[in-house]
Amino acid sequence: MRLFHLFFCVLQHSALVHVLKGHPLPSTPIYTVFNVRQYGAAGDGATDDTNSFLRTIVAIQDRMNSTTRWHPHYPSVLYVPSGRYVVKDTLQLYPDDPVDCTGLSCVDWRMLMISVMGESTDTTTIVLPDNSVGFADKDNTKPVFLTHPHSRLFNNGQWLGYYDFTLEIGDGNAGAVGIRHASNNIGQIANVQILYKGSSEDCKPAAGIDFPIFLGGIILFKNIRVNSFSIGINISQPQDITVAQNIEILNCPVGISLEDKGLGVRNMTAVNVTTGILSMGSSASLTLVDCHFSASGRNILENMAAVVSHGGQLYARNITATNFSAAIFDYATNASDSKFSSVRSPVSEYSHASAVGVFPHVPHTATGLRARSTPEVAYDAPHLWAIANLNSSIKDNTPIIQAAIDSGARTVMLNGSTPNVTGGTVYYRLASPVIVRGNVERLHGGWLGMGTEGKGVQFPALRVDASAHGKPVVIEAMSTWGYQHNSPTDVVFRLVTCGQAHGSDQPCYLNSGTGDVFFESVNFGGNLAAASQSIGMVVGPTHQNVYAEALDIEGYRNHIHNQGSNVLLFGFKLGETEGKPYLRSVGGQSELMAGLLNSFSCQNGNASLQPCQAFEMNDTDASVIGVYTTEAGSYESATVVETFHGQTAQATSKAFPLRWTWWPSSNVSAPPWVRVGYHIPFYRSAWATSGPTPPPVPPTPAPPPPPPPSPPSPPISPACMDTLHRVCPREQGKGRECETCCHNHTKDMLNGGCVPAKDGSLYNIIKPFCNLSDWFF
Repeated sequence: MRLFHLFFCVLQHSALVHVLKGHPLPSTPIYTVFNVRQYGAAGDGATDDTNSFLRTIVAIQDRMNSTTRWHPHYPSVLYVPSGRYVVKDTLQLYPDDPVDCTGLSCVDWRMLMISVMGESTDTTTIVLPDNSVGFADKDNTKPVFLTHPHSRLFNNGQWLGYYDFTLEIGDGNAGAVGIRHASNNIGQIANVQILYKGSSEDCKPAAGIDFPIFLGGIILFKNIRVNSFSIGINISQPQDITVAQNIEILNCPVGISLEDKGLGVRNMTAVNVTTGILSMGSSASLTLVDCHFSASGRNILENMAAVVSHGGQLYARNITATNFSAAIFDYATNASDSKFSSVRSPVSEYSHASAVGVFPHVPHTATGLRARSTPEVAYDAPHLWAIANLNSSIKDNTPIIQAAIDSGARTVMLNGSTPNVTGGTVYYRLASPVIVRGNVERLHGGWLGMGTEGKGVQFPALRVDASAHGKPVVIEAMSTWGYQHNSPTDVVFRLVTCGQAHGSDQPCYLNSGTGDVFFESVNFGGNLAAASQSIGMVVGPTHQNVYAEALDIEGYRNHIHNQGSNVLLFGFKLGETEGKPYLRSVGGQSELMAGLLNSFSCQNGNASLQPCQAFEMNDTDASVIGVYTTEAGSYESATVVETFHGQTAQATSKAFPLRWTWWPSSNVSAPPWVRVGYHIPFYRSAWATSGPTPPPVPPTPAPPPPPPPSPPSPPISPACMDTLHRVCPREQGKGRECETCCHNHTKDMLNGGCVPAKDGSLYNIIKPFCNLSDWFF
């Protein structure tokens, strides 16, 4: 469909807000890597390489289908070395059928894990040529990369991602979407540019990134540039959290469109946009930190805001907007809260809802921990790497890995081999801890998993000791049962998992070192069969600064224990079993932003059970911002328990002012129940309030009164009716028929047509723009 059309001035160029980095691989065959060159890709900028990409995808699927039928819990990598690759059709990673029973036995494709990885953003380019067949229709958008063909993910879709390449869309492809993605628990789109290379404003492609998946899981978008699309990034369908960091949107009418999902954005620059971020739906949860929006400067933009929020919750910190009348338009339509706020630039701190605490008189500002950017460690030349070739048939691979670490190489990569089993989960076994030390700056796990013999292991699988170089150390792309930070320097954990059937009750992370720690797309889990009912993370008592983005801690290791350190979580998912609590903070500082408490297993829909204990704050300086809970059916929701100067009180998330409800639409395969939950827009601990005497413990709050009936829709002026005619789909006609559509429905911005409104109406969204004669869809 035609998403937006506005005439823009000459293309503006803005420096990237991030450093684009490469991901080279050694010439040695890596077991998890499938190189498109080996399947016939030319990469010469002229040859059609579509079939070579598809053959590579089939080869990855065939390994799972015919060779092992095992669930590795780590991905295969579709690797695209430097070159210019022409593709003319959709590259679909998952088969159409989630379960294939055409052979001797069934293959559950839902466990398929594929990451698409280039050599670098500067040297690997994938090109959709001008006027490619099937990509011209705005009413039927078509992606270049399609991760998953269906509209819903269950507990699968892990390790799906796109890395280190540029995607160029040629002219005459107005229906093109760069990447239509799905992900769950662990995965990224990182170091990717998606660029429209045509010259026609009428033929701007539909969207750079489309994330329209129900139960889509937590995912990190990092170091992304999108240039000249109708929508830069589209995120829709509940539930879970998307985290976006270092985002640059250029020349797009809408930078990010968000509907009914959680989104945390840090360090975004949007240049020459009409609306930087448009957020819709009662379950939408938007958290913004360190963002700058710049319009084209034309008069048409003087009555617009950089950020428009219609329903749900909104928190913003350090926001600037140039050539907009306001930084924020906040339309609230929740049953318990209805208001409109216009906030001018600059914005130091804004919250749709005031801070609420267990005790009265809490501070009105957040803890305000300042994030450090994750240290970047450049890859050295692959021929200098030490490769540790593991063996799945032996009981201890530790000596093999340790020898590579102690070889003096800066980069160590693990390499696997064909498993000697045809079913179950495959791990390379360790009998003693691997110690990262010496010259090592990067330990690359080769996307492999390391496990143990049986249960009851009393040591972490991997320990990072002091290095010889004093620089940050990166641990990435691996799975095992536990990690220990024992170094005075910074350590980065990127794309690692823990606790998945490894049979250990060790914490997934513990620290005995003083260096900062960074978590980026990390999944700490566990299951009952593995008896992994232990703590997920222990921080302290040695003081440490913890910075985490896209952190997923769930299952039977869903507990974080902060013992006097500073913990900043930006984008997280906690839950799936009872809270123990999910976070216990004793002293120190804890700030949790943009998160989901996925705690439906706590009461399992039984309101007679006790609420989940989500957070326990003991004399700590803490903020919880932009968090929402999920549940099916009746639910008392999560509790916050706080101890302040010896007095203890608690409140459930019902004490917070926002509630959301979502009904599955007809095109989504969803449970028969209604999804409901509560937002926690802004919790603040009482620590640091004035005076040494604690305030009295408040009484248990009474249930909120029923919401008042919605007021009738206001009349629509003739000038605004003309805009509505343009906004409503052609099939809705003119006059009152169009007016009814726009009062009672929300425009489906990517797929066309009107869909049932969740809160308010489209009229309420667009009424600030009704005097803009050249605004239309």
